[in-house]
Amino acid sequence: MAARAVVNAADHPHRKQYYVGASTAATILANKLAPALPDRYLARTGYASQQTDDSESGTRTANLWHPADEALAHDYGAHGSFDETSHPRSAQAALARHRGLVSAAATGAVVGLGAVIQPRRLR
Repeated sequence: MAARAVVNAADHPHRKQYYVGASTAATILANKLAPALPDRYLARTGYASQQTDDSESGTRTANLWHPADEALAHDYGAHGSFDETSHPRSAQAALARHRGLVSAAATGAVVGLGAVIQPRRLR
C-alpha cells in the first residue's frame, strides 16, 4: 500500500501532500479540530503500541548489507515480519488517487438528491 502511494506521488508531483490510509487522514483531521488531543493520546499509548511480547534471542543478524530475516529458511524479501498484520489496500488512498471521479460522483449524488427532494417541496 505504501509503495503504491509513493509511486503515485512520484507520478503526480503537482500535489504537496499525500495521506495514506484512513488512520492518517483521521489523525490529520483530529489534529485540525483539537490540536492537543492526538498528542496527548499518543503520549499515553504510542510507545506501548509499538512493543511486542515476543522476546528477542539476540542471535539475529542485523547488517546493512545482508537481510536480517528471523530464520535462515524464511526470506521476507521486500516485505517484513509485519506482513500478516498489514493491510494490502486502502480505500482512502484509492479515493485520493481518483479525486476527479469522486468529485463527479459526489456532484451527481447531490444533483440526484436535489431532484428527488425538489418535487416534494412543490406539493
